[in-house]
Amino acid sequence: KVIDFWVNESFTSYGFPRVWFGTASNVWAGPDIAPSFIRYMSDGMEGILDAYLEEKAAGVTKRAWMDKCVTFADWLVANQNEDGSYYRAYNQNTGKVYDTEDGKQGTSKNNTTCPVRYLIRMYEQTGDTNYLNAAKKAGEFAYQEYYLGGKYYGGTPDGKNVVDKEAGVIALYAFDSLYEATGENKWLNAAEHAATFFAS
Repeated sequence: KVIDFWVNESFTSYGFPRVWFGTASNVWAGPDIAPSFIRYMSDGMEGILDAYLEEKAAGVTKRAWMDKCVTFADWLVANQNEDGSYYRAYNQNTGKVYDTEDGKQGTSKNNTTCPVRYLIRMYEQTGDTNYLNAAKKAGEFAYQEYYLGGKYYGGTPDGKNVVDKEAGVIALYAFDSLYEATGENKWLNAAEHAATFFAS
């Protein structure tokens, strides 16, 4: 029922989910309170994918759940920046990047690693190479910005864009999934670097 709620109620007409439901007020938070952060969206949709696969393993196919996973993966492909990055937050009322100067830093690109593992997993489930290509592009951006730069920024979904261990963990997930998908050692080296960064 929890998964059904998010699948049936959270999605905007733009192809991505809202991320903050107020159980006390029984309404979705607006973008001024909680825009759709790429970290929240990616984590949440990966959770829905996990749930879908658990049901599938038990012999139950939740088609609506996978359909929404595809919808979001398609949105990620369509809304990737030319340099491979993703913006930090999107406005659920307009479908565009959240660009209000209120401290949420929606136009930052420091959460680009967040959807990479999800895209790889969706490629594994569907065989759609658009997902793999988008993951590679985002990985290349992260490789240049973070691995070669030596620091990882902005791991928290709604905190400040500072150097933090969460950013290292998420980069590890991204680089490791790219290594598993491609076998390219550059991604393994980057994953080891990210692991050392967050562990230290």
